Amino acid sequence: MIKRRQKIPYVLKPIEKVSDEPAVWALCRLMARDDVPRRVAQAAAWRLNNGKTWKELKNMKTSSLLPVEPRFTASELRAAKKLVEEAKQWAEAHRRDTTRKTVSLERD
Repeated sequence: MIKRRQKIPYVLKPIEKVSDEPAVWALCRLMARDDVPRRVAQAAAWRLNNGKTWKELKNMKTSSLLPVEPRFTASELRAAKKLVEEAKQWAEAHRRDTTRKTVSLERD
């Protein structure tokens, strides 16, 4: 087992301190499910929270060393698009609840 050294201390913060975007809050809610792959969630998060375009995400590479591989597969990006839409729909449906600054992890 490889032991990683923590270089940056991690601090748990309320989601509204990290992002003011309700769709990101919804994405975190959806990621709590066991069926969302990490790479799909990462692509969705970069799209929602950092404004990366789908083209930028498609063109991202894993390394500058050879062999250079895409960071995300086409199927991961398709799944991320669906996840982003689901997060946006959830955020819109729960728009009035976001003023309370809490996001339930319960499935609807």
